[in-house]
Amino acid sequence: MNVNETLELRKALLQEKEETEPLTYEEYMLLGDLQYLTYEIYAARISYIKALGLNKTSEVYYALGIINQEMNEPAVAESFYLAAIRDFPNYGIVYCDLAMLYLAMNREQEAEKLLDDAFVLNPDNLVPFIEKVNEER
Repeated sequence: MNVNETLELRKALLQEKEETEPLTYEEYMLLGDLQYLTYEIYAARISYIKALGLNKTSEVYYALGIINQEMNEPAVAESFYLAAIRDFPNYGIVYCDLAMLYLAMNREQEAEKLLDDAFVLNPDNLVPFIEKVNEER
């Protein structure tokens, strides 16, 4: 069995289970991840929203930010990233993705502040990311 078949099988098992009983937060997150990996972006967003209804974690806010950014809904993505920062201020990766969103929206000053904040939170992990941002400018 190849990787795609494994992803599809795991996804089908979770979807089948959901037909008979509610999934847990972890299962909705996994289902959303599997749907995202198999390019079912709208279905992934629904699964992540269901997970959010069960548990408001940094991971689910972040996943919803990513999904909505990919769906070209920057205002919605921004709201999820900001919720993650508000509720989980030490979750540094969110600062980086919100900064990238702001750069795409020509909001450079806000992006630079977020990158500065992210660097303070975790300087070792952000140096390559900041170099990449500077290359894309």
